[in-house]
Amino acid sequence: MVPDDEMPAINPAPAVVIDCKASGMLKTSCNAGTEIITDLEVDETGHLAEGILESHLSNRGQVSNLTITPAGSVTGGKVSGYTKNEGLIEDVKFVGASITGKNADGEIAGTLGGKVRLASQIGGVVEDVNLAPDTQIVGSGIPAIGSEKNRDIRNGHEINSLFEINNLVL
Repeated sequence: MVPDDEMPAINPAPAVVIDCKASGMLKTSCNAGTEIITDLEVDETGHLAEGILESHLSNRGQVSNLTITPAGSVTGGKVSGYTKNEGLIEDVKFVGASITGKNADGEIAGTLGGKVRLASQIGGVVEDVNLAPDTQIVGSGIPAIGSEKNRDIRNGHEINSLFEINNLVL
C-alpha cells in the first residue's frame, strides 16, 4: 500500500458546460435550469432538461421538465417529466409524469396537436389542455388501436387511450 503523502495527485477533468441557448443541434444532455431557450434543435441523442421554451423546438430526442410559454412549441421526440404547457406540443411520445396546460391564472392555455402517443410507464397524466383540430391521442396497451370499439371520436379528435386524461377541451 502506498502512503497518502506519496499518492500522485489526480486532477479531475474540467466539467463540460453546454450552453442550452446556443443555436444549432443539441446532441448531448443539457440542463437549462431556469434559462430561456430560443433557438435550439434536439438530435436523436440529445436530451434537454428544464428550461423555459419561448420559440419552436424541433425535437428528435427527449425533453423533460420544460415550461413552454404561449410563444413556445415542441414538435416530435419524447416528452418526459413534469411539463407545463401554455404553447403547443405536437407529434410527440409522452413518457413522463404530467403535461398540464393551465397558466398562472388557472386558465387552460396549452394545446396538444398532431399525433400524441401516451407511453408513460409511471401512470402519466395529461390534464387541462386544448386539442388542435385533427389531434390523435393514442396510448400503449390498447388492443386493436384504431378500431371503432376502442376509440372515442368527437369533433374530428380521436382518442385511443387508457391513460388518465382530465379536463380536455375539444
